[in-house]
Amino acid sequence: MHKTKRGIAIAALLLAGSALMTACGSNSDSDSKEITIGAILPLTGPAADLGQHSKNGLDLYQDVVNKDGGITVDGNKKKVKIIYCDTQYQAAKAISCGRKLASQDHVTGMVTVTTTETLPLYSFNTKKGSEFVIVSSAATDKIVTSKNPYAARYWFNTKTYMPGEGKLLAKANKDNDLGIKKIAVLTSDDEFGTAWTDNFSKGTEVAGFPKAATATFQQGTTDLYPQLTPLISSGADLLAMPVTCDQAAQAVKQAKELGYDGRFMFMLACDADDLKSKVANPADIDGALFESGPWNSPESPDKTFREQYKAKFPDMPFDPSASTTYSQAAWIVEAIKEAGTTDVKKVRAAMPKALKKSANTVGLTDMQKNGETTGVVHLRLVKPDGSYQEIE
Repeated sequence: MHKTKRGIAIAALLLAGSALMTACGSNSDSDSKEITIGAILPLTGPAADLGQHSKNGLDLYQDVVNKDGGITVDGNKKKVKIIYCDTQYQAAKAISCGRKLASQDHVTGMVTVTTTETLPLYSFNTKKGSEFVIVSSAATDKIVTSKNPYAARYWFNTKTYMPGEGKLLAKANKDNDLGIKKIAVLTSDDEFGTAWTDNFSKGTEVAGFPKAATATFQQGTTDLYPQLTPLISSGADLLAMPVTCDQAAQAVKQAKELGYDGRFMFMLACDADDLKSKVANPADIDGALFESGPWNSPESPDKTFREQYKAKFPDMPFDPSASTTYSQAAWIVEAIKEAGTTDVKKVRAAMPKALKKSANTVGLTDMQKNGETTGVVHLRLVKPDGSYQEIE
């Protein structure tokens, strides 16, 4: 009799424990009053500038979406919570961040901003029981060619827009008498730097420029003189640098010290106003070209965002990285609303429709089955008086 009662009690405890473990590992709508979104960012390390701007955008989104109590999912009001994890711009740390956010925080989706943070997550974000959506603003083709069913890109694909950019550069050179005959590229030796340089070189060659000279550096390098010296000696009159604004400011300073008097060109994630605030002499980037997007067009889709951003961060210059991560999070949350659940498969399926309804400050359109989106990139020329000319 006692043994029977004891056996029943043990069985009941085991059953309760199993139910508890199931509940703890669940991300079902009824389990929580919060929608959790992970943000895997390089908050420290060589890309900390990009990481901090990206975090600012996410902080602002969390404020805005929760202002009136959050969002309604299947009749239930839920607040949005963004959980950050710092990768220090290291792939190994990105994996640790991803596993922690998936298994402990049970996030529905994750926001990433570089290839270093994104591709390592592909090895486990589809694992049954811990699936999560990834929305990345990395620009390399692998984001969408890796056939990850829960991934999507919220940014511009270098392989897609570079052919048009080469033509725009040739047009700007001719129409504005820029005098660009030889091009050189200084870039990091990572996945993004390689992809940007390869696609840029192909695009400019097709547009009639000679093959660009290139030099690479390892992330974290501060002494760029060894790379800059041969590029300047090659006779280049346009030095393109697909690097963060902090790295660009350092490279501009060192190039000027080496006697470079040509033009500079910078990638999308480094905005002209932001770089002006970082270089020792703003006049050093007069005549420079910047990759630019819809946010600098007359009918900018991010007007409201800029107003909100300035109110929250009055001393911070605008940076497209902030508006991008704002929209990445908004896209995931809108998809959750559209799906009426945090079930990852249903959330991913709702994303094409959700893109049209979300904040979408970068103005991207037409999400494809592989997660690719469509966007228009143009060039911005800094005129001698410091004003800007949009080249579209």
